[in-house]
Amino acid sequence: MKDSGYGADEFACQRCGGVLPARQLAKELRCTHCGHMQELDASSLAALEGYRDEAARDLAGAAGHREDERARSAQTRLMRRGVPVLVVLMAPVMMVPSLGLMGAVFLHSFGVVDLNAVESETKTTVAAATMAFSVALGVGLALFVLLAGGRGAKGGTTTVTDSPGVPVAATVLCPRCGGPNELHVGVPTEECRFCHGTFAATESVRAAGLDASERARRAAALSRYQKERNVAAGYGSQGQAEDSFPLTGFLALMAGGGGFIACAGSGFGAVQNLTGAEENPWGGLIGAGAFGALLLVAAAGLGSLTARRSRIRRERVLDEARAYGGAPIRGLMATARWLGEHWAGPYELQLLHGGGEGYLGAEGQVAGFPWLVEVAPNAPTPRAQVLVGAFFVETPVVAAAPVDVGRLLADLAARGVAVQVDEAGARARIAPSAATPEYTSALRDQLVFLVARLGGRPLGLRAGEAVG
Repeated sequence: MKDSGYGADEFACQRCGGVLPARQLAKELRCTHCGHMQELDASSLAALEGYRDEAARDLAGAAGHREDERARSAQTRLMRRGVPVLVVLMAPVMMVPSLGLMGAVFLHSFGVVDLNAVESETKTTVAAATMAFSVALGVGLALFVLLAGGRGAKGGTTTVTDSPGVPVAATVLCPRCGGPNELHVGVPTEECRFCHGTFAATESVRAAGLDASERARRAAALSRYQKERNVAAGYGSQGQAEDSFPLTGFLALMAGGGGFIACAGSGFGAVQNLTGAEENPWGGLIGAGAFGALLLVAAAGLGSLTARRSRIRRERVLDEARAYGGAPIRGLMATARWLGEHWAGPYELQLLHGGGEGYLGAEGQVAGFPWLVEVAPNAPTPRAQVLVGAFFVETPVVAAAPVDVGRLLADLAARGVAVQVDEAGARARIAPSAATPEYTSALRDQLVFLVARLGGRPLGLRAGEAVG
């Protein structure tokens, strides 16, 4: 092959200049014009085959991530569709017994039926049992909607990015006619769409193609992991970014509360009968209104208390994040968001199920590398960790690391720091009691040095660009 200077290498017969088969890579190729068997340079053939195979692995990995994401999104959609169906089915069940009891009291008040023949104790027992039944179902429905339709559904976005196809590595000029052609990622040779000559990707085009394939795989991995982590964090005890009044659950409780508010009216009528007081046809409605007003007062008080707690917590988290030299991470959903943007590798989903009291998170950047500090001393799985996201062309091999990296890892291990380096970046786990701002800041800088020495690049930089 002869370098044309057009971004593509000439791929032609050495005897007559005829066209060689564009889509074939073999040790020998037959010229389509003169029939000459031309032997390809072994190093050039190995480079083209290696480029094709490595890009194909990246694109296959991206397709696998998209398929997993599509399957999980289908499960999430099925779960979310079941919530309103259950609400529609359960609401009448809650309201029928209480409304029936209230209707009997109204009919008795207007003289249609006579409840005086029924013993007072029986009427009171029936009213109390009906109210308890409605309240229990209402609370159960509210909790279900809060968990399945509220927090969990917020974390699970069901939109799946369609397969983008094979990306374009570069636009090159044909060495024969100078016509512009697109070389797709992983395609080492191509036929000119103008003169039908054959050309091959140069070293720089192959490097750009591998960069594009690696980014496609990383983007697909981030999209897949993001949805998994958002669902897990949505079900966590601190899944929402801040402490907030559970409005979804309260509205569900009020919806199901139509039943037990009506039951309160019937209970009011039953009390009238029990005490022998003069019956009021509108007594049931008065009792229901009083009970509803009481619920609204309770909701207002709870909302005010929750708002005050949220304000105090925001101030505390902001102060602590500043001490760690970054911006605050407000709850597990925000942690899942950071992971979805910067961590293109596996992460234990159970860590997103609960942060516990005293949960702290902070994020920032050092030399272009995004970092996250997470401290959860009272979580179901107590932890303190520092993560530094990076973009690796290949999964780093720590065993073949430079000497200074080996010394750093040995020193960290001697201090009880567990360090993990993979395609997503570097991660260090320490005891929560040791996670002081000074210690974690030093550890964060060491992880940045580690990923840079192992060939990691700050997210957003392409091959050949300098680290700022």
